[in-house]
Amino acid sequence: MKNIDIRYPADIGIADIDVHKTNKKKAFITSANYYVKVRTKSTYNGEFGFDWIDVDPSSGDIQKIQDISFSDLKYFYKKPANINNPRDLGNIVEAGTDPTGAKNVIKENYKIIESGKKVDIPWILIKPGESIELSLEINLTTTAAITSEAISIMGDEFYDFEIISGTKSGNKTEKSLTADKEILTLKVKCLKESPEKEYNIVQESPGSVPFTVGGFKMMENKIQKIKFRVIALVSSDSSPATKAKDIFQKFVKADIMKYLNTNSLNQAGYEVEIDNQAMFDSLATATIDDYYYAFDKTDWTNKKYFGKKGTDDILAENKKDVGGPDESNDLDNIVYKEYLKKLKTNKLDYNGGIIILSEYPSSGTTGAFSRTSPLNHYKLFVYSTNLEHVSTYAHEIGHMLGLPHLFYLTLEKDSYEIDRARIIGNGLPETNSKYIPGVLKRLQDVESSSVDYFADISFTAEKATLSKAIDNFIKYQQKHHDDTKKLRDDVILKFKAFPDSYKVTPQYTKAEYIALCNKIMKECQDLITEEKKPKEEITVKSIPGYFTLEPKCYFLKKDYIILLKQKYEYLKLVIKQVHDNNLMFEQYKTQNLMDYSTTRIRFLHNQIKIMRDDLKNYQDVEKLSIAPKAPVKKKSK
Repeated sequence: MKNIDIRYPADIGIADIDVHKTNKKKAFITSANYYVKVRTKSTYNGEFGFDWIDVDPSSGDIQKIQDISFSDLKYFYKKPANINNPRDLGNIVEAGTDPTGAKNVIKENYKIIESGKKVDIPWILIKPGESIELSLEINLTTTAAITSEAISIMGDEFYDFEIISGTKSGNKTEKSLTADKEILTLKVKCLKESPEKEYNIVQESPGSVPFTVGGFKMMENKIQKIKFRVIALVSSDSSPATKAKDIFQKFVKADIMKYLNTNSLNQAGYEVEIDNQAMFDSLATATIDDYYYAFDKTDWTNKKYFGKKGTDDILAENKKDVGGPDESNDLDNIVYKEYLKKLKTNKLDYNGGIIILSEYPSSGTTGAFSRTSPLNHYKLFVYSTNLEHVSTYAHEIGHMLGLPHLFYLTLEKDSYEIDRARIIGNGLPETNSKYIPGVLKRLQDVESSSVDYFADISFTAEKATLSKAIDNFIKYQQKHHDDTKKLRDDVILKFKAFPDSYKVTPQYTKAEYIALCNKIMKECQDLITEEKKPKEEITVKSIPGYFTLEPKCYFLKKDYIILLKQKYEYLKLVIKQVHDNNLMFEQYKTQNLMDYSTTRIRFLHNQIKIMRDDLKNYQDVEKLSIAPKAPVKKKSK
């Protein structure tokens, strides 16, 4: 009888192999003697999104995340024990205290397949129309040699695959394996926008059923467009326009836009556009008056925005840096407001995202900063020290698109505690001056209160609801004023002939009653006047969706309850961005763009998803207006 080699094929049904003329069905063989790891080529420099883990091929145990040792994972987000309890937010915990929990989080976010040995399924994102090359590493799992095997991948309407030096038939690309261990090249081209979809690399052996030996997951990749205006911040002395042009020239020379769109934000499918690109295209002859703000040194010195550090001029991150109180300077918001004022003097306006390039360095070590909160904050402030540092721009835009740092130090811990406290309180006694009740406690107290209306400041909710609540309060106070005036006028008319000492009610004399009515009417009018400030702000600013009113606002109880519930939903979105980050590593250990390492070229796939999801907070970029003050800003060295 002729020998039949069935050592290596996998998942082979042998019902049709009539060995002893008995047509006896054999068992399926379900293991291969090799697996395929999909990786980037050595020349990779952020041209596309790619995220992977390395696992022990036998146990599937986590060894590395993007070439970072598991031992360098310092913190991870542990989900709540009781998901039905709104006060149980889970927490960020040290990986060393719960390594099993940390590994489980990684496994939840990455896929491992069984292929004789275990292999990861990397995440990949490329933009529609782009082509990339990947490395396919063939790894033996036994000492037996590869014989007649081949591997293949099937493309579709979204992606075309080609294994270099292989054969291609329709959507299928195939390559015979000629060595016990080799590295192949896979060319991937995105034909059009695609949903998230997994593609398998399968073993092809004569007469066998294809068996999965590797694969990868292509991420949803609809192009996300984001637009910024680039302006310069200079002092008003010594030809400010000339200084602004010099700053713009540095931005052009560093090729910032090319880097953002081909080596960093492109990994998340973003396409960055510059609102004033025409100015940059003809910079030598362009009129740039509408694209810089020049501040007066004396004025800014008095306001503690500007000063000296030794003999050098600096911009103060904090007023205390130039002899003032311990108070952070929100220079991004300050410059934006002043810039808009300048535009309005020329009957111009701008309501979009902005990149501010400064003539001066920071008073500290910060090279640039942006903010993760509020969710719709799209301003980037770059100090003179970092104007030509390309990774600074990607890092800070990563912050404004919802990414915290990939490390978890004091600033990050404090910021996270603030986010938690805004929802569940800070746990201090109510008698403590630093007590924060949290929105859940506040909502509970308001619902059980007998008070008619409440005051709040820096309040975030949906703009339409805020606007309606402001109108309702003004109408309520106006009616109260008018009703009180009628009562007063009726008393004046009815008791015209009586002295002021005459008792018009059991409690009040005529004079006391009239005085009380006047007092109530004045209070109503004062409240209406005060409420017109947030009314004006919410009317002028055309930002849709969630909106933060900085001035003190008054809300009727029924409206305030609705608004508090909306604020709660907003705060859940804020903290979700932090939780979705999942993993935090030792600082400087990674190549992640949200680290402070010298090599920053990658995002994790969950970071990519956070950034892509954040676009909805950007809403209509053309309608964005001044973003409100945030408690914590993210900054780069």
